[in-house]
Amino acid sequence: KERTAFLNSGIKKLNQVTGKIAPFISSQKIFSIDTTNSLGKVPARIRSLLEDTDGNLWIGTFSGLFKYSYHTKKVEAFGNNLRKNPISAGKLIEDSKKNIWMISRQGIVKFNQSTKKFTNFVFDRKNPESISHNQVFQIHMDKNNQFWLATPRGLNHFIPETGKVKKVYTTNDGLSNNNIYGILEDDENNLWLPTNYGLNKF
Repeated sequence: KERTAFLNSGIKKLNQVTGKIAPFISSQKIFSIDTTNSLGKVPARIRSLLEDTDGNLWIGTFSGLFKYSYHTKKVEAFGNNLRKNPISAGKLIEDSKKNIWMISRQGIVKFNQSTKKFTNFVFDRKNPESISHNQVFQIHMDKNNQFWLATPRGLNHFIPETGKVKKVYTTNDGLSNNNIYGILEDDENNLWLPTNYGLNKF
C-alpha cells in the first residue's frame, strides 16, 4: 500500500511495505494546467488532500484548488478567486453530488465540479441560518451524509443542499464549552467533540 503526505516541498509518497518515501508531486516540477492552457506548478504550501470517488487527487493550497489525474498525469488548477480567501487547514470533503468542500479563512467553500464555480458560506449576523462563526476548525460528513462544523461558537448542523444551518448546538444544549476544535464519529454514530473544557459525546 502507498500513502501520500503534503509538506512545504510538495507531496510525498510513502510505500507502507518498504517504508520508503519518494517525491510524488514536487512544488518545483512543471505541469500543464488545462484551465489556463499554459505552464504552471502546484504551490509548495499544500494544506489538504482528498482522493475522490473517481480516483482523482484533490490538492488544497493557499493559492487555490488543484486536481491531479492519475490517468493523464496532469494537474488542473481552479480558484484564482480563492487567493483573497485562501484554503485553510483541514481536510477536503466530497459530498454525494461530487461537490468538493473545504475550509477557508472566512467560512467554508463549495466547489461545483460541473459548473467549476465556488460558493462561499460565511457568518451573517442578520441571517440566523448562516454558520455561527467564520472560523471553522473542521468539516465532518457523517455516515448519513449530514454535515457538521466545529467552530468557536458551537457545533453547526449544516445542510449542504440548502447552504443553511439547521441548528447550532452550544452550552445551552448541554455542551461543556462552545469552542469545538474537532469532530470524530465512532461506530455507533456518536460525534466526539474536543473543547476547552473536556471531551463531549454528541
